Amino acid sequence: MIDRLPETQLSGLVQFLRTIVDPVATALRNAPLDDEPVTDDEKAAVAEAHRWLEKNGGKGIPHSETMRRLGLWTETAFADMSALDKGIAGRVKQAVERAGKAKRLQATDPP
Repeated sequence: MIDRLPETQLSGLVQFLRTIVDPVATALRNAPLDDEPVTDDEKAAVAEAHRWLEKNGGKGIPHSETMRRLGLWTETAFADMSALDKGIAGRVKQAVERAGKAKRLQATDPP
């Protein structure tokens, strides 16, 4: 079927398929640019973040550590997710977030 499409319509088909596969990337690509001026408070916050990074060897806090510090992952839940394939773990995380359950995860068996 694709072989029968005129070449002039192939770019539209590619864009359509990209939208289906990754709607978030499509939304970001089509979002308007942020053209609001940066406030003095925002500049100060960025400067503070840069100072913190310099003080800590240019390294931020790993995502897993941040999740633990915020109480969003228990040690058991983190160990369970670490044992999964990265692709599967990512899909589990997305499903949890979509379900609105990105709060403290309990170390319970799934239903």
